[in-house]
Amino acid sequence: MSVRKAVIPIAGFATRFLPACKAVPKCMLTILDKPIIQYIVDEAVQSGIEEIVLVIGRKKDVVQDYFEEDDELRNFLIEKGKDKFIPQVTNLSHGTKLHFIEQSGGAKGLGHAIYQAKDIIGNEPFAILYGDVVFHGEKPCLKEIIEKHEQCGGSVIGVEKVDWKDVPKYGNVSGVQIADRFL
Repeated sequence: MSVRKAVIPIAGFATRFLPACKAVPKCMLTILDKPIIQYIVDEAVQSGIEEIVLVIGRKKDVVQDYFEEDDELRNFLIEKGKDKFIPQVTNLSHGTKLHFIEQSGGAKGLGHAIYQAKDIIGNEPFAILYGDVVFHGEKPCLKEIIEKHEQCGGSVIGVEKVDWKDVPKYGNVSGVQIADRFL
């Protein structure tokens, strides 16, 4: 079964990004002119994901607002003759179905956040996406991971090697290499 659904956990406090993330969710920080969450959703869509569950926390209404259509902004752009900006602010989910679930009781860790999506994910394979590292290539990273999943039929994790001093900042995994670029 192919991967059609994804979970994006964005309910944490983003302590590595304080004080910026005290009032602004980390996923709404921008890289150039787009918030991080847009890059994540774009990669999911380009990889064939049809449904995305965003597990949100406190002060994450701005994320929902970002993906909602904004008639007031659209009318303003039309009125001011700035129609060329309309494609940049409409259909930001690219037709992918988005679900917003608030992580009950505040941030309780990654496993708890993912568990919040169980009713929507059901018994299907799914992707989990984070916005901590941005890669750019001919093919989206998630697409490569999905292809490996279809090849081996099991779980596949995309990883990046980090310096030993940075290990406490990230989730960690170890494994045995079974093929080129495949542990």
